[in-house]
Amino acid sequence: MVLKDNLYRIVEQKKQSFIIVLNSSCPIYEAHFPNMPITPGVCIIQIVEELLEVVIGNSLNLCSIKNAKFLSVMKPESQKVVVVFSSVKEEGNIIKSQVIITDLNNNVYAKISLQSIIA
Repeated sequence: MVLKDNLYRIVEQKKQSFIIVLNSSCPIYEAHFPNMPITPGVCIIQIVEELLEVVIGNSLNLCSIKNAKFLSVMKPESQKVVVVFSSVKEEGNIIKSQVIITDLNNNVYAKISLQSIIA
């Protein structure tokens, strides 16, 4: 399932950084959790993978999560979410990336390291 334009939309992009806004009316939030919605970790990883595809300019398949630290709850009413790829390395058809997800006040939501294969 593609989450772009369903769970989130990109409002700004600069090379390897994005500002996104979450869609509070997305059905995912009805299930996770009613009356106190939070963004599921698996959705955060999918958002990162989709944004990495924009950075790389190719479709990717996630092959491993090297590290995922969820440091605070990302709620749909968050004004804007900043996704910054601090490192993107291409080794053959493998893309290794590190990303930090914050808000505009630098409150950290997550730090994630992924490996993906170019599809």
